[in-house]
Amino acid sequence: MRKIAAFRFGLNDSDLNDLDHLSKVVAKWFEEKGEKTTEQVDDFWLFKTKSDYSKSLYKDENFSSSEGILKRYILREERQEYHLRTVIELSKSEGSNVTTYIQIEYENVLPGIPSRLTIKKPKLISDIISAFPNKLTEIPSKPFDFYEESGLGEYLKLFFNQRNHPLVVLSHCDDSEQDWSELLMNQLAFDLAGTAYVCRIDPEIAWQISETAGNQWSCFNGGVRVFWPDPKKNKYPYHHPLWTADKIRRRGKDVKSIAESVCVMLRKRLIMDLSPFSVTTPKMNLLIQKKSQEELFESRIKEIRGQTQDASVYEEMLKEYEQELENYKTQLRGRENDIAILQYELEELNKKSLSEIAEPQNQSDKDLRDVVKEAISKFSSSILFADKIDKSLDTLARDAGPPFKVYEYLEKLDVLADDLVAAGNKGIGITLLKWLTKNGVKCSGESDTTKRSPRYKETRTFKVDGEEVLFDKHMKLGDAYDIKHCVRIYFDWDSVKQKFLIGYIGEHLE
Repeated sequence: MRKIAAFRFGLNDSDLNDLDHLSKVVAKWFEEKGEKTTEQVDDFWLFKTKSDYSKSLYKDENFSSSEGILKRYILREERQEYHLRTVIELSKSEGSNVTTYIQIEYENVLPGIPSRLTIKKPKLISDIISAFPNKLTEIPSKPFDFYEESGLGEYLKLFFNQRNHPLVVLSHCDDSEQDWSELLMNQLAFDLAGTAYVCRIDPEIAWQISETAGNQWSCFNGGVRVFWPDPKKNKYPYHHPLWTADKIRRRGKDVKSIAESVCVMLRKRLIMDLSPFSVTTPKMNLLIQKKSQEELFESRIKEIRGQTQDASVYEEMLKEYEQELENYKTQLRGRENDIAILQYELEELNKKSLSEIAEPQNQSDKDLRDVVKEAISKFSSSILFADKIDKSLDTLARDAGPPFKVYEYLEKLDVLADDLVAAGNKGIGITLLKWLTKNGVKCSGESDTTKRSPRYKETRTFKVDGEEVLFDKHMKLGDAYDIKHCVRIYFDWDSVKQKFLIGYIGEHLE
């Protein structure tokens, strides 16, 4: 099964009594989900859930050793199209706090049919936060609403604090009738509790940040921004995704639908995309389990030595050892497979845009002209298209690109435009081509050989917004061996208009 979400936090100043209390919170959560039956399947118990899962299995394990105590609960829930497994680990070692680790795993049992699964924060996390309100001071559990000068100090303290969680920053909208910030703040604080800090800043704080650090580090007029932890690794503003008010407004027809859409997007981004890689099993848990099994085996040896020297008893002990060794080998193979899957998914994640990627299935039934027409309408605030863009599109097959990929590339220009506008004269720290390449876009400028061609200027000059413009930078998509499917998108940034210019979307130019 594939790990798709993980949550981890400790209880401050906690002891064994807190571990017992936490165990009761988990037991109550299971009672709310269903009931363990007396029927066994392998080493699991059948679990009768109150949801619509066709089959559910439950198991709990306890490990105690000189290193500490570990309690593990596993719930496997099966539907026709996919299986889910929730693993809950509670641990306490000598000299350390009680730690909670929750991991959600997923398996698609219908190959070739993608699942539309979106993971939410388990209710158990809210239950734990409610049960230990004074012992979770380092865990994001409530929203912060910052106002004026006093709020600025508190915001900066949270921003620069050595936090282990992302910071989601919301800003007030200038349009009071369509201010989604309060609804969004409360909903995100609930959805992302234990996953990310959520705060809102007023226009005064946004202005102060823009004045001192520059627009590229601010968030204003209804915008939403995610600031990642570890400033050393994320020292440039473009590392931290920004969704402007205009981009957010496109996500729904009213305040409620906009807030719901943004919540789903950030939930997917921060829980399903980030947590599987950033949140790992506590090393303490692995050590407790290992030590427990070692001590149990040593105790078994002493027990046998004290009873008899019979060879058959030693043979029984050897079989137990061999079985235990085989179990370890199976676990190791599973871990190796998990690592391979995670490495692949990390590579895929690195290719993603800083904004939410357009889902291919939404575009699959549209041809290239439909997609470009939609992009012209949707990205009009950040991209200007050539006066005769339809003519260049006629050189391509209707499924060239493929179309959803063309849309995705244009959407990334839209995201980059927001960063360039926010950065102003200070710039974003890297070239346009490097930014796009970093975000999964295949692009380049023309080669020196092409530039020396007599027809270079003639074939790459296009009229945009009534002006003749010579283009050099271009994005590359499609099949290089089929000219009707080999797509080139010529673009450039106009610093005066503060928009990208698209001169050409068509077949490969000579």
